[in-house]
Amino acid sequence: MDELSRLRDHGVYLRREALDAGYDDRAIYSGLASGKLARVRHGAYMSGEKWRASNEEQQHLLRAHAAGLVHGQPMALSHVSAAIAHGVDVWGVDLSRVHLIRPVDTVGRKHRDIVYHRGVVAGSAKISGTTVRPAAEAVYGAICLASVEAGVVILDSAYALGICTPDDIRDEYEKHRRWPGSARLNITLRIAQPGAQSVGESRMRFLFWRHGLPRPQLQYAVSDGSGVIGTADFAWPEYGVLGEFDGRIKYEKLLRPGESSADVVVREKIREDQMREATGYGFIRYIWSDLSRQEQTAERTRRALAVRPRTAP
Repeated sequence: MDELSRLRDHGVYLRREALDAGYDDRAIYSGLASGKLARVRHGAYMSGEKWRASNEEQQHLLRAHAAGLVHGQPMALSHVSAAIAHGVDVWGVDLSRVHLIRPVDTVGRKHRDIVYHRGVVAGSAKISGTTVRPAAEAVYGAICLASVEAGVVILDSAYALGICTPDDIRDEYEKHRRWPGSARLNITLRIAQPGAQSVGESRMRFLFWRHGLPRPQLQYAVSDGSGVIGTADFAWPEYGVLGEFDGRIKYEKLLRPGESSADVVVREKIREDQMREATGYGFIRYIWSDLSRQEQTAERTRRALAVRPRTAP
């Protein structure tokens, strides 16, 4: 059934399309049993290899594309589903159901794997053949469904992609202020800011806010006489401290041809030493496990900054 996987960019096809191509249910069941096929949702299939190679967010989007294929009436992906379609990173949100907007009275109606919202479909865009609400509305809707921390991750990512601005989100608030979750918007907007480059950086900055630590500058360039020698994820120049969030994905991005992870670690250590020498600043590194021990991480940061606890704004 490889030719069916090539019908669309995302590779999802329907049972009826397989039957029209001359296959029968026995062929589908055989493909599922062998792992050559994967069931994306009821009546929708794709390459098993591609499905297994997809992460949780990508699988959610594939289910969203499958849902789009079976809706004859006007509809568009919305909220978290639309945000993912626009390329936004998400964390800490429920991906078990696809979110769709329809211009009919189905507010809050939930099916096994779909949540329907009432809204306008006109003005939507097409992404990989699926109708998707505009980026700013999608991001706003996703934030409404998320905790403040998860919302900061979403909004930081949207800023980094350049698909919306704080003013765009405020405009969406004026249009959709009655959507559930809108009350958290002001806090999320105050914490989110352009410059974060990963989920880990966004979550670490939420930790700083939650524990009353000073707000850092992001992507702080350090120079010596020959030019920029490095950029720190976080910087508190008034306290003489730089900070970095180290994640596996970050090191993978820094790999050069023929290098191992150990080579990247050594190169990053040299860069850190050069930045420390050029500025005279202290340097604090964070890793994923620091996010699960927040009190200790906040105290370690507080000692590095040599500041007393204060109430989060």
